[in-house]
This record gives sequence, structure tokens and C-alpha cells, in this order.
Amino acid sequence: MDIQGRGRAAVLAPGSRGKSSLRILRCKCVLPFYQRRLVDLEIRTAGRVHASPALADDFVIVAGCDEYVHVLALADGTHSHKITMGSVVGASPAIVGERAFVGTYNPDVLAFDWKTGSQVWRFRDEDRQFPILASAAASENAVVIGGRDKRVRLFDPASGAVKWTFVAKAKIDSSPVIAGDRTFFGSNDGNLYAVNLSDGKEVWKYETGAPISASPAIASGAIVVGNEDGVIYCFGDPKP
Repeated sequence: MDIQGRGRAAVLAPGSRGKSSLRILRCKCVLPFYQRRLVDLEIRTAGRVHASPALADDFVIVAGCDEYVHVLALADGTHSHKITMGSVVGASPAIVGERAFVGTYNPDVLAFDWKTGSQVWRFRDEDRQFPILASAAASENAVVIGGRDKRVRLFDPASGAVKWTFVAKAKIDSSPVIAGDRTFFGSNDGNLYAVNLSDGKEVWKYETGAPISASPAIASGAIVVGNEDGVIYCFGDPKP
């Protein structure tokens, strides 16, 4: 079960149970803490929801197996937009301002304006038709996303132009993260990679001995990631 929360609301997509719905839990925070309760809104979709929802302003943005991205009001679950993707989507949208970026099973990488519902750009590598399950990492200057074609690409957020492509030794289901001037991601080849955002050059990698499908987490100068052998790795300067 995937949950995203902000302030007085939490949104969960029960994809682990295969449900075709999204639930919004809103806290009645006018009561004392020990008396607070949750107001539960359930929004039905036409397909299963495997992706984690994203929150932007007072809206929920979630993609599903019904081939749509749903933009819903956080207050009452009403649709603001229902954006056609043309494919099943298992990844979560990455939000920067009014833009959202997501990969599909088709496989396409799409950018759209979540406030208007209009498509900004679409990318597809016609020579490599492999699904994209990883979610994108996005900033003002870069959109980074990996796929089952063993490639991680950096896109220009405005135009969709591919600035560089990094090739791993196996498929990439690990969602990348951006930290400073680098991006970090895992691969089914067992490596955790650190790559320059500027040119796509490998800075370092670490072989864990088992596929990495999880996304790295970064906090307090450390990178934490687990592999499919159940081992958790932490990288960073040791504290004095």
C-alpha cells in the first residue's frame, strides 16, 4: 500500500491488493488529537492502481492501469482532469510546478500540464520497445528516468530533448533520485550507480551482488538502498 501525505490529508493507492480505486483520508483536526478521526473518500477507477499518488497544491495526481492520469481535488475527490496516456501506467508522476512527467508501458515518456490536462511533449525510442516501470526524478533543469531497455535518459523538461543516455548491464526498474549535481539509481545488474547530471558520465558504482529494483533514499548526506537479497546498504561519510 502506497501513501502520500500532506498536512491534514493522506492519499493511498492500494495497488498491492489490486484494487481499482484511490482513497483520500482527511483528518478532522478541529478536535483534540485523541478524538480526531479520518474522513474516507474512495474514488473508483476503471483499472488497477499500482503507482503511488503525487500531491500538488490541493490536488492528487495518480496514474493507473486504465490508461489515464487522474487529477483529483484533494478536498472531495472530484475530477479536475482525466488525461489519456494511451497505455497502462505503473509509475508515479514527478511534479515540478505545473508540469508532470511519467513513463508508460508503451513505452513513452510524457510531459503534461496537470492544471490544463494538455500534453507538452512525448518521447519514444522506436528501436527499443521496453516498458518503463521506474518513476522519473525531476527538477527545474532535468528529468531523469530509467527503463527496461537498460537505459537511463536525461530529458530537457521544456522540450523533451534527450541530453544524454546512460547504459547499464540490465533492466532498470529502480526510480532515480537527484541530489546536487548527480543522479543515483539501481539496476538489475546489481549495481548502485552515481552519474553526473551534466554529461551522464559514471562517477562511481557499487556492486551489491543482487538486483536493485528499489529507489535509493537520500538524507543527511547518506544514500540508503536495498537489493533483492534483502540487504540494505548505506553510503556516506561516517559520523565522527
